[in-house]
Amino acid sequence: MCQLSKVNYEVQNWNIHKCIQKEYKFTCFTGTQCEIDIDECKDKPCLNGGVCHDLINSFKCTCAIGFTGSRCQINIDDCISSPCRNGGICHDSIAGYTCECPPGFTGLSCETNINDCQSSPCLHGECLDGENSFTCTCHPGYTGLLCQHQINECESNPCQYGGLCQDLVNGYQCLCKAGTSGPNCEINVNECYSNPCRNNARCVDGIN
Repeated sequence: MCQLSKVNYEVQNWNIHKCIQKEYKFTCFTGTQCEIDIDECKDKPCLNGGVCHDLINSFKCTCAIGFTGSRCQINIDDCISSPCRNGGICHDSIAGYTCECPPGFTGLSCETNINDCQSSPCLHGECLDGENSFTCTCHPGYTGLLCQHQINECESNPCQYGGLCQDLVNGYQCLCKAGTSGPNCEINVNECYSNPCRNNARCVDGIN
């Protein structure tokens, strides 16, 4: 330090700057003639890995990625641009961020809709993917959330005259009793058609 006996004394230094004495101390330069620039970076004022550049009576910080401020003291908020999509929650970190994705989404920014049909959940139908859900469009003859149930077409008793109903996929088959015919055994065969009664007897048709 330049030690002088008078207050507010000014001298011309070797760097074409005036060295101002304040309470017997010079703040801008040091040395007997104030020819040495004080290193303001000596105390490492730049935080968080910032690089200090010494200037005349000051310093400048070059901040590491993710920080800002005169001393690199501020962590840049990487969530300010709302990078997380589809309702994801952003968590700021140093020079980056992480997204907490809602159910049904994945990816760095929750940009990918998870394919809920990937496991082929629809047993007898086509799967339509949604957001954290799926919908099954069942093949004819099947029902249920996963198209797991075969529809019983015999439940409505379509076979007439005591015909036996046999359930099929998307259909049924009637096993008709003797004397009946048709898809639903709805036709009673007319056994009198051949005039089986002789001697002018009257034929009365019945079932079988």
